[in-house]
Formats: sequence, C-alpha cells, structure tokens
Amino acid sequence: MKFNDYYKHLIKENSLVDYIQKINQSKIFSKGNGLIEDPEYWAKRGIYTPEDFELMVLRERISDIYNSVYGSKPDWSQLKQMSRKELEEMLEDLKMSRDEYI
Repeated sequence: MKFNDYYKHLIKENSLVDYIQKINQSKIFSKGNGLIEDPEYWAKRGIYTPEDFELMVLRERISDIYNSVYGSKPDWSQLKQMSRKELEEMLEDLKMSRDEYI
C-alpha cells in the first residue's frame, strides 16, 4: 500500500470512529451499551466511513421491516448493490406496506 493510500485509510478510520463516538455520546443506547469504536471491527465488515455505516444501518432497517411484512429477510447481496436513493425508496415503500397491515 502506498503511503498516500495508507494516509487516506487512516483519515477514513478516524472519521468513522469520530462519527461512532458522537452516536455513543448522544446516549441513544441504554447505559453501558453503545457501538463498538474499534475501526478494525468495522473494517472486517467492510465499513470504513460514516457513509458506509449509514448505508449498513439503512440496509438493516430495510431487512427488519421487510421481515415483518413478508416473513423472511431480503437478499443482502441485492441490498448491497442498490444505491442510497434506491434503498431510501425501498424503505419508504416497505413502511407503507407495513402500515397497511397494521
């Protein structure tokens, strides 16, 4: 890995850690719980930036709502190929479908 690439990777890691620390500081989790702040943990999952993290959370929300509507989880590999806009549209459609059943 070239020095410049390594340096960019560190910036991304620190940015992700900063982002996760802000989430943890917001106290949206119960006492003692929070997101793991270790960049290696997230790198093993393909998460390097706050944007990667947000897309993962969006995919997980879609998966949970899809499961509540259809009784099974969607194909994760298809979700990973979708753009943020496509994911957001899918989430809104699923919310409407879920609300129709309630």
